[in-house]
Amino acid sequence: MVSPTRTGRLGVGELGATMRQELDAVARLVTDRIHGHLPELDDDLYAMNLQSVRSNLGMLMTMLRHEADPAKAH
Repeated sequence: MVSPTRTGRLGVGELGATMRQELDAVARLVTDRIHGHLPELDDDLYAMNLQSVRSNLGMLMTMLRHEADPAKAH
């Protein structure tokens, strides 16, 4: 495996910091898009889907921050 460069690590760190600041807004945008494309989803599911999307985005942020191997995610 190739080790990331210092510049690459800094870029990932900046990306993680930006994502943390915008996590709720991005999660809402993704959830809105999901519900916009799948009109059969009840409005009652919106809050649960929003939490699921936020959780998954949070996991991605953590993996980026810790330079985790995505192949090892469960």
